[in-house]
Amino acid sequence: MPSEDDKDSFMHIACFFVGMDRDVTETILQACNINTSVVFRNLIDRCLLRIGGKNEGGRQQGLQEMGKFIVRKESLDKPWKRSRLCWHDESLEVLKRK
Repeated sequence: MPSEDDKDSFMHIACFFVGMDRDVTETILQACNINTSVVFRNLIDRCLLRIGGKNEGGRQQGLQEMGKFIVRKESLDKPWKRSRLCWHDESLEVLKRK
């Protein structure tokens, strides 16, 4: 059973960190009190995350889209009520409204 840190990290990576250097991603997630050594190992073991040859984090396109879809379902027509803003156009809409 995945932990809450695993779930949150999966969503963070799907929305914000794909293609970013693993060290940078880990530093940011550690600042959120996430034990990245355990989380990264869990996500890699479950084939939800891979680390590329240049130390960048990645995932299959389908898994990334699945993560973004889960976030979008939190509030289909009110993106400001979602836990994350994963799309540029929706982020701009929220910034304009707030």
